[in-house]
Amino acid sequence: AGKLGPVDFQAALKARATGMDLTNIKGKVGPLDMSGTASVALSGPRTKLTAVLKTGEIVTDNFMPASSKASLSQPYEFKQGFQPAAFDQGGASLADPAFRRMAALSSGRWSTDPLDLSFLKAFDADVKMISDALVYGNYRITNADLAATVDAGVMQVERFKGNLFGGTIDSRGTVTAANPSRFDTSVSLKSLSVSDALAAVAGKKLAKGTAALELKLASSGYTISDMVAALGGNGSVAMNKLDVKSGAIGTPMAAAFGLISGLNDLGGVLTGSKKKSGLADITGTFTLDKGVARFNDFALKSGMGNGQASGSADLARWMVDVKGSVTVSQSFLGQILSSNQATTQTLPFSVAGRLDAPNVKLDTSMLQAAGLPIPGLDKVLKKNKVGRVLQQLIPGLGGTAPKTAQPSSPPAPGDTPPPPPPTQQQQKVKPADLLKGLLKGLGR
Repeated sequence: AGKLGPVDFQAALKARATGMDLTNIKGKVGPLDMSGTASVALSGPRTKLTAVLKTGEIVTDNFMPASSKASLSQPYEFKQGFQPAAFDQGGASLADPAFRRMAALSSGRWSTDPLDLSFLKAFDADVKMISDALVYGNYRITNADLAATVDAGVMQVERFKGNLFGGTIDSRGTVTAANPSRFDTSVSLKSLSVSDALAAVAGKKLAKGTAALELKLASSGYTISDMVAALGGNGSVAMNKLDVKSGAIGTPMAAAFGLISGLNDLGGVLTGSKKKSGLADITGTFTLDKGVARFNDFALKSGMGNGQASGSADLARWMVDVKGSVTVSQSFLGQILSSNQATTQTLPFSVAGRLDAPNVKLDTSMLQAAGLPIPGLDKVLKKNKVGRVLQQLIPGLGGTAPKTAQPSSPPAPGDTPPPPPPTQQQQKVKPADLLKGLLKGLGR
């Protein structure tokens, strides 16, 4: 552990053959203030500690090895690429085929060091503690309230709650020292500040809004890596009034925020502004099986339109694959189209790749087919020669409806012209591609 500083401790001690009691505890361990009562019982199969404590701010870095302390002081580092898992051939448990199979799924992001929870079998405990704050790296939980027991290698967290990122956390769970180790937990996060959460995770406030998350998880394994690969459970998420500044690359929210940022960029282009901002809501539920979260009811509501998505996120491999569509709202279409063109338009989208740096693709071909205005095109069309040529090549460009061709009179009997010579089939050219090429040539 790090240097905690001087210890100043006083209490009323009552000793007996089967243990001892400490009352009126008052003291400091380095910067940590504490008070309360405690007792140690020696009569059972294991030494049992019972305590009711009130403490000041607990900085976990001060109680961890220097190497771990240094890494926790920085925003979470998102490693790239896949790394082969390493195996300790000397440990019998690590040679277990299930361990090898699950650890091989590791993307290099999750630790493959063996978990050793055997210390939970060395003692029993019943602890209730209220702390001004519990600090773990960049995460700070204020008014932390903990109630936990340890019995025969099983740690039961009956209650752990407090304030986090402007909202609340309420959780409970069980950790079992076994072969392999097991855990199950339920976590409820409400009214979190998205800005504060991103600042802790990425070091930048990339978006504003509030978030809520409900989780029920369970897993087992010999390492963190294979626990992630075996993770099961379910949950729900809700993010409201999101104001996204950028795609949040480097964070697990890159997929959702990248899509919203892309819609804002597209809206800005279509309305002629630098970037169209707007608030968005995201809600959905998911299930977890073998480390893969699957969902089919994620919903997006924004000023540009409403959407839905389905897909999966592989937490072990750190990959995401999502497909969906956004139906552009009539109010937004009314800003960019004439009233006779304002019909329902759908934008398919896909999000795939690394969970913290996915490729976000918006298919805008439906909008192009609807005749959306191209910024700056009106200036080009006002040029007589250029405008006439473009409108002849692409009828309807700039809102001009193509004229209906009048049928010609049939030729008189006996005057039927000979058929034209066969010609090679012409390749179809998309108007958008043709226009792009023409404008590029005109700009030279």
